[in-house]
Amino acid sequence: MNDRPLIRSAPRILYVENVGWGFLTHRIALALAAKRAGYDVHVAVDVEKTEERAAIVSHGFSFHRLHLARGLKGIAGDFRSCGEILALYKRLRPDVVHHVTVKPVIYGTLASRLVPSIAVVNTVSGLGHLYVANDRRTRLLRLLASAGYRSAFARSKSWTIFQNDDDRRRFPTVANAVVIEGSGVDLERFGATEQPHGEISVVLPARMLREKGVVEFAHAARALRVSGAPARFYLAGIPDPANPGSLNEQDLRELERDCGVEWLGYCADMPRLMRESSIVCLPSYYGEGVPKSLLEAAATARPIVTTDLPGCRQVVSHGRNGLLVPPRDVPALVGALRRLIENPALRMQLGTQGRAIAELRFDVSRVNAQTLAIYDKLVEA
Repeated sequence: MNDRPLIRSAPRILYVENVGWGFLTHRIALALAAKRAGYDVHVAVDVEKTEERAAIVSHGFSFHRLHLARGLKGIAGDFRSCGEILALYKRLRPDVVHHVTVKPVIYGTLASRLVPSIAVVNTVSGLGHLYVANDRRTRLLRLLASAGYRSAFARSKSWTIFQNDDDRRRFPTVANAVVIEGSGVDLERFGATEQPHGEISVVLPARMLREKGVVEFAHAARALRVSGAPARFYLAGIPDPANPGSLNEQDLRELERDCGVEWLGYCADMPRLMRESSIVCLPSYYGEGVPKSLLEAAATARPIVTTDLPGCRQVVSHGRNGLLVPPRDVPALVGALRRLIENPALRMQLGTQGRAIAELRFDVSRVNAQTLAIYDKLVEA
């Protein structure tokens, strides 16, 4: 999509997301496409490491620091975040603001009502921990978040992007809404490769959250190892202390010791991790949008085992490019993994189909073009 005509007036777009690493892993390709299309790109995020700011600026984007507390934090911090966002909108006067994740969507859209010239795009990148946990406090917060979402989606001069059909159906009255399946995958960077030779490797690539199915995966790995399955099992990712469902390092070391999984920690080279994996597994019961790791697995021609839940089943069709199992069902997970471990022809067949699906639906250029069309429509209105 590099041949899009440049927009001569250089409209200004501002991306608002909670953390820098989220923008860099999931939104950077879209922001670069917007820049190539002639947009003046600004990014407003919080950062956990100074390297995140440097990486954003290195692409030629203007960086703005927000102090946007993640997780279930105090109301005083949230008021401060709203004030920062409103001050930034009044100062920058962007033509389009693109909010991603729950607090930017709700607080950012609220602030934008005081700057009515701004057009708004809201992306619901999954419903997250808030729509999974079921304790009393979380149920109350879920009610508040749902009310905030409905208010945000009702704003005039705005579009809402859902990443899967299930989340779209949860908010049936939203007028300007579209389903765009995730953030896409670079089909050249994640090229299709043959199954690796030697011992079979099964990897779970994700933040180390309980709701990502990390514990269930470890228990399935233990059962398979005890039964003599010829495979090794890996966890690839780091804890996320700001998320209430995060495991800590001690938890992960205990899973290593008790279940025989191997925790790799942070993996900077995801294409290599996918190439060296035989099977990719994400037994998530998190409120997923479209898991990027599953897109990367499909593009690399890897068979997938995941749960039959929103977001995951947006990528995987059971028996076509992977196997779907019920959430939190360790015996079913064991059976699906065993089936792939013992059947190299099936691994190849599902992987080949996964690549074809990635080429048809998840090419990052195609996904970016869908979003850019929304920007253009709002700017021209």
